[in-house]
Amino acid sequence: MMVQGGSPAHVAFDPAIATSLAVAALICLVGPLLAALWWHRRTRAPLGALGVGALVFLISQVILRLPWQIPLGRWVQGHSRWLIPFLLFSSFTAGLFEETGRWAGYKYLLRRERSRRVAVMFGIGHGALEAILLAGLPLAGLLVSWMLTRREGFLRAWYSKVFGTRWRDSMSGRSSWLRWSAPAPWRCTWAWR
Repeated sequence: MMVQGGSPAHVAFDPAIATSLAVAALICLVGPLLAALWWHRRTRAPLGALGVGALVFLISQVILRLPWQIPLGRWVQGHSRWLIPFLLFSSFTAGLFEETGRWAGYKYLLRRERSRRVAVMFGIGHGALEAILLAGLPLAGLLVSWMLTRREGFLRAWYSKVFGTRWRDSMSGRSSWLRWSAPAPWRCTWAWR
């Protein structure tokens, strides 16, 4: 993170926040898949409906809507008088694209069986990909980025806890270079820059 003037900002590493980010990312990445497996075991709904729901979200939002929505949003950042119309337009197009995609997917791709169990599995697939792409991966990326910005302190604590030995600095005075050796049987030497 950069602050005005170009110097990096100090980011305090809080284990409670890191744990919260990790739990939220895990829920968003794994939760929808567990829900799909639970629904499949409970109702024997075809897993193909899960894939069709995910495909519909991918086409209706990721391929058709977001490629022009994101640049438009960036343009609006520089033209604040268009913020409210942009938000209204974005809400309208999100509903239009998603509902049209769901309708088309259910009408043309799920012809074999139209039942409650298939419809729920279709919805789980749609929501699963949305949760994974728009929440789970960004949360996981944020957590990894945060840990990497604080890697020295994080790696010291992790190394001490995992290997039960103390981290050694190989080059005193140069905090950007860290060197540590793992105990036997691994005998790995790593240089971090």
